[in-house]
Amino acid sequence: MPQTSAGIVPERVYPESQNRWVSLLAACAGIITLASIISVVTLYLIMRLGIQTEVKDLVGHSSIYKGPLQVAFAASLRKSEQTTLGPYPEFHILVYKNIFTNIGGAYNTSTGIFTVPVRGVYHFTFNAFGWGEKVACGVLLHLNHRYLIGNYDNNPGPGRAATNMISLELDVGNVVYLGLSPGRRLHVSRENYNIFSGRLLFHT
Repeated sequence: MPQTSAGIVPERVYPESQNRWVSLLAACAGIITLASIISVVTLYLIMRLGIQTEVKDLVGHSSIYKGPLQVAFAASLRKSEQTTLGPYPEFHILVYKNIFTNIGGAYNTSTGIFTVPVRGVYHFTFNAFGWGEKVACGVLLHLNHRYLIGNYDNNPGPGRAATNMISLELDVGNVVYLGLSPGRRLHVSRENYNIFSGRLLFHT
């Protein structure tokens, strides 16, 4: 048997040993491939479960809003009528009968009361207009039968006007309305200066 320059005889590699190494490498490659497939499938299942959970949460959250998704109203006191309202001896709820829009039907044209149909943040605006005798004009906004804000004008000229607005977070069943306090007067005309409006900004 030939020797190397160092006098060491190299070990002969037999075909059987090569086959064992090839089989071992193939088995390792198969295990790695299987592990990769399992990892991908596991990741897919986790992502799918997460998406299903998120969709379930969204559906559950949306079920809270059992009222209309859109709410808005706008009205003036009268239609094609010129008259004077007030002064009254005591607080008097104003009924805005000339409806421009009433999406969701939350504003009652018989009582002048807006009843909140769905929880959310609402925005209200209201104007007051007076004319003639030097009597102050102004209206008061009430939330759940308690005064909240108002407007007022008592300038010395023949015409006077005031406006105000507010955003409120309200619950289902809350009521909002406008009224005329004792000693104040409104002038109603075809120009529709006296306006009450409100709309849902977003749900909460």
